[in-house]
Amino acid sequence: MPVAQVNSVAVIEARLTDVANTRGNVAAQQSRKVLSGILDLAERVEAIPASVMRRVELPAAAPGSTGDRTCRDPEDCDFNCGGRHDTKRAFTFEEMKRIQRNADASPADIGDLVAFLFGTGVRISEALRNSAWSDVDLDARRVRVRGTKTRHADRVLALGDDLTQRLRDRATEHGTEGQVFGTTRFSVGPNGATILGRRATARTYSSRST
Repeated sequence: MPVAQVNSVAVIEARLTDVANTRGNVAAQQSRKVLSGILDLAERVEAIPASVMRRVELPAAAPGSTGDRTCRDPEDCDFNCGGRHDTKRAFTFEEMKRIQRNADASPADIGDLVAFLFGTGVRISEALRNSAWSDVDLDARRVRVRGTKTRHADRVLALGDDLTQRLRDRATEHGTEGQVFGTTRFSVGPNGATILGRRATARTYSSRST
């Protein structure tokens, strides 16, 4: 479709509505930002008279649609709703088990990561960026985490039996070069780290793992 035809409030809002209903509100918001940048560039090079993005309203996913991740029952939530829930307390044991089950079942590579967060208490950025295989001693059941936020962030942590076995299995499957979670595709934004899967995206927040 030519950029001049794309530059229509009706066309854009219809497309964003489709994205929201199938991929969720966050995906629609990101799509709007990308499209806004494209049309701003088109305006600067005089491919269009003016971008209509200032008049485009961001739609929300329709209730009950695939993209609707509104948390209606916190007790039965899979924590992929985009909400922060209660961040003033730690997870209960039952919540931890439910999150671990969902993580293990996810197409994204987050099962071992979630177990590592629960088992060590490290920040998600530390797990993803600062936990190298060279710092893991599975025989001694410990890991050195080279954190950077404070002088105490560089520390050695003990590994439980279950987590040690998970890491042994991970080492067998993925090897022991580079980062422990080097095969986990992710991006980091102001609201946390987004773990990217082959068929789905699962948002893992760092607020309760600090």
